[in-house]
Amino acid sequence: HAFRALQPLAHELHGADVVVPVSGPFASNNAAALRRAALSDAGVVVLPQFFLAQELAEGRLVPLLTEYPVLGLGLYAVYAKGKFVPTKVRKFVDHLSSTLRSVPGLTR
Repeated sequence: HAFRALQPLAHELHGADVVVPVSGPFASNNAAALRRAALSDAGVVVLPQFFLAQELAEGRLVPLLTEYPVLGLGLYAVYAKGKFVPTKVRKFVDHLSSTLRSVPGLTR
């Protein structure tokens, strides 16, 4: 079983970035759908560890190819440039930043 990635998978191998094309009968950009498919033995998924923490802890899913870490994706808070940043925007960005720091499996 395999999922078709919406884009090639990028890994780091011996300090170099490696791009691996992936093909298969199923593709999705919905993490919940991918998790359900993996739990249904439909194939292999690439998802953040924090999204699968319970399933991994319970042994319902197992990590594969851990020696080939997937290159990280960025998460950005984007707002209009200007001298004045509204208080609610600044508070939201600060809250997001502090909350995400405490999520296991996320790196900075």
